[in-house]
Amino acid sequence: MQLPRCQQCQGWNWYPLPACKHCQSLDLEWQVVKPEGRVYSWTRVHRNFSGHTMPCIPYIVGIIEITDAPDVRIPCYFMNREDSEPTINSLVQLLPCRVDGRLFWGFQV
Repeated sequence: MQLPRCQQCQGWNWYPLPACKHCQSLDLEWQVVKPEGRVYSWTRVHRNFSGHTMPCIPYIVGIIEITDAPDVRIPCYFMNREDSEPTINSLVQLLPCRVDGRLFWGFQV
């Protein structure tokens, strides 16, 4: 997993933009981070708003705060069993997930 980091102020910048959101520097570099984080928030989605096939409905989407990149939060698909739920602040592993030909991040407790 790689995320953009400013080489001037060392701030993490997610969502990627041309300039640093902290100091407006253009000196951004993608850096490797561990694909793990903590559950910041989650919700159960009962309708498919994406227009793409989902493995099951309802499904759970979580906002994961990346351990190596404070203040970076990424939406991810919950990949555990249908009868389980994530717990706020629990440590999770992020995994690339392919659904309907699209690649995105999923997480497992």
